[in-house]
Amino acid sequence: MEYITQAKPMAKALRKALLAQDIPVSHSQSLELVARQFGCKNWNTLSAKITAQRNDMLKQPNNWFITRNTNLRFYRFGLDPSMKNMPMLESKPDAKNLLLGGFASYMQSIGAKGFSGQRVRVKADIKTQNAHLATIWMRADDADKTVLAFDNMMHAGGTLSGTHDWTSRNIVLDIPPNAATLHYGFLLKHTGRMWARDFRLETVDQSVAMTVQTQDIMKTG
Repeated sequence: MEYITQAKPMAKALRKALLAQDIPVSHSQSLELVARQFGCKNWNTLSAKITAQRNDMLKQPNNWFITRNTNLRFYRFGLDPSMKNMPMLESKPDAKNLLLGGFASYMQSIGAKGFSGQRVRVKADIKTQNAHLATIWMRADDADKTVLAFDNMMHAGGTLSGTHDWTSRNIVLDIPPNAATLHYGFLLKHTGRMWARDFRLETVDQSVAMTVQTQDIMKTG
């Protein structure tokens, strides 16, 4: 399925193809034909949709990617230009119709070498606006992608709800010796908006308590 942002190149290609068959059409006529292919009554209607979609697009942060279980229809994500290009997750207006299980999540993945067999802490700062629930998370997988260790702060005092200024959060997990990869990130559950910054991953000694208590595994990866 073609994206509507490709409508103008499609119109150019269509005009060229028709001319090759000795069917001359003007540029404006080819735009009108493409508009009808997208179910719009005319080019002006499609053009308005293209503008709206482009305004909804955000530049993506380097080395971060949206997780495969994110509900792409109901969330907007990327670098927020109004917040010095801080990575952001936010629900769209119709996300209020989602079940409470709907969420969006950004993540990074690295090899576990240097961390396996050790106690590891991931630290970050998050900021929220009218968020149903916002948090950070970390997971360790083996070579077969089986989850070995996981925490997403779904225990008392671990998540943020409502509106909060920058707040530090950290997760501490024991990473099994057979861990192959580490994954960490931040997620927004249901509705609202959140930003994240300053993720740091470090080894700690056994005097630092693990944070994991109850694990609400939401298939974040």
